[in-house]
Amino acid sequence: MRVSEILQKDIRKLTIDKNQRLTDALNIMDKYNLSMLLCVNNEKLVGMITERDIADRLGSSRAKQLTPSRIHVSGVMTYNPKVVSDISVEEAAELMDRYKVSGLPVVVDNELIGFISQNELITLCTKFTTISIKDMISKVKVEVSPDDRLIHARKLMFENKFGSLLVTENGKVVGVVSEGSLARAFANFRETVPARHQEERIRYLLVRDAMKPLDEYLTLKSTVADAAKMMLEKGVRALPVLNDEGKLIGIITKGDLTRFVARGFKVIKEENS
Repeated sequence: MRVSEILQKDIRKLTIDKNQRLTDALNIMDKYNLSMLLCVNNEKLVGMITERDIADRLGSSRAKQLTPSRIHVSGVMTYNPKVVSDISVEEAAELMDRYKVSGLPVVVDNELIGFISQNELITLCTKFTTISIKDMISKVKVEVSPDDRLIHARKLMFENKFGSLLVTENGKVVGVVSEGSLARAFANFRETVPARHQEERIRYLLVRDAMKPLDEYLTLKSTVADAAKMMLEKGVRALPVLNDEGKLIGIITKGDLTRFVARGFKVIKEENS
């Protein structure tokens, strides 16, 4: 299967002018349920902006007390993003895994024809109703509590190059915090708190202020299709896996499902999982 068969083709909803504001970028992402946008200048692709880029900028002192409505996309986006031609979905998945990106612009004959994201790949995974997730599960190396500071969660996420962190309380998984929830929490904070108080008060933002609650989980009996459907329905990048006693034993992420696609829709047990 080629990426042209499943890519997002509505260029208008996928793009933003580099001279627009971060608030515009977040509004478009929210409207169309996107985690990234293609950045253009005079209708030419010049970059890409992701929720991670926004969380990085607004959660650090580099925001310089500016509100998102005063920061241009051009000051936050990644320039000259990697683009692909009409390659196979397996090749696209391998590139996403290798470069740790959640999507790729697709260019054919020097024309931007669309965008392939992890969501399109994960939708393909919903067909695999008999393949177990057992050998895809990773150990939970980092977790946070609802009362941890949000800047601490951001630091852990960025240092470990994670797209999400599980939130646990009293030994139970209660939610997940992601790059997207960080971006929106920091954006709201920067817009509503007076500039002179921001550097002091940002320390009091808590994980519970940004996390997405979780009330459904995977088990060792769950299939690839179960994981894919739940991720798409819940709009999360990671899901906890519990044993029969309800104890947390691992995690499965969009990255794991992306590798499943990259490997020709086969599960290969990781030695260090």
